[in-house]
Amino acid sequence: MAKSFAKSKKRQELISRVLAYIILGLAVFLVLAPFSIVIALSFQSHSQAVNPPFRFFEGPLGFNEFVTAFKESYSEFIGEKSVWTGLINTLIIVCPIMFTGVFFSALSAFAFAKLKFKKKKLMFAVLLGSMMLPGIITMTPAFFIYDLLGWINNIDEPALAFLPLMLPNLLGTAACTFYLTQYFKGIPDELIEAARVDGLGNFGIFTKIFLPLSMPALIAQILLWFIAGYNDYLGPLLYIGDEQYYTLQLVLKLTSGNADSNLPKVMAACITVMTPILILYLVFQEHFLKGIALSSGKED
Repeated sequence: MAKSFAKSKKRQELISRVLAYIILGLAVFLVLAPFSIVIALSFQSHSQAVNPPFRFFEGPLGFNEFVTAFKESYSEFIGEKSVWTGLINTLIIVCPIMFTGVFFSALSAFAFAKLKFKKKKLMFAVLLGSMMLPGIITMTPAFFIYDLLGWINNIDEPALAFLPLMLPNLLGTAACTFYLTQYFKGIPDELIEAARVDGLGNFGIFTKIFLPLSMPALIAQILLWFIAGYNDYLGPLLYIGDEQYYTLQLVLKLTSGNADSNLPKVMAACITVMTPILILYLVFQEHFLKGIALSSGKED
């Protein structure tokens, strides 16, 4: 009886494992199939791409469209502005707020996790509540405010359109503060007590102890922040009207928005845009996964 029960249990485990692998295999296929088509088209000529039947690789691999994506301008779409211009504009918007936002979010997280002050739980609850508010609700009033300030469609200073994309997150975000708070709660309080004995204040404890110990979580949040800003399309579409200040995603959209678009060129541009994100993830993969895994803790 015991042997038959053990065999039945092993059979069930084997079946469940096989089903899990099948489901995971299908999920991987659904992710990689479109990506492989993009890669295949980027190496083909325009005639090969538009004439059926479609073949993944036909003839020698061509890098002409990648050269176009890197060097030539998309003059038929946006004058003399290239992918490089969009990349520079994107970095101008994302990089400053990426570091300042994470720093101030970490500062707030340190206060919520380790300091005692009145109404701390209420303030943290309000912070969590703000995360539940959909951004689409505040989009219209924010647009009118920025328009009244003269930051949108300003003919004399079109670069002012960068400000609505930078200022809201310049001093941190609720989500980043929440995750870093959970991470900081896992750091022993004994370190704070020892630092106070050595004469460090709260800011010194934060900069000299918590920031170095929290590098995996900070790197993870910086990467997430960069990816979100790098892939942002709706914000630049709303606020940026001058083509010379278009971000990378707007430039990429313009390359594919024409009915006569060169399909291999568009696919090569997509690969070009994705490459920095893939490189960043591969380089910081260990810190990224560790920071996400450890950003959990117990509520006080």
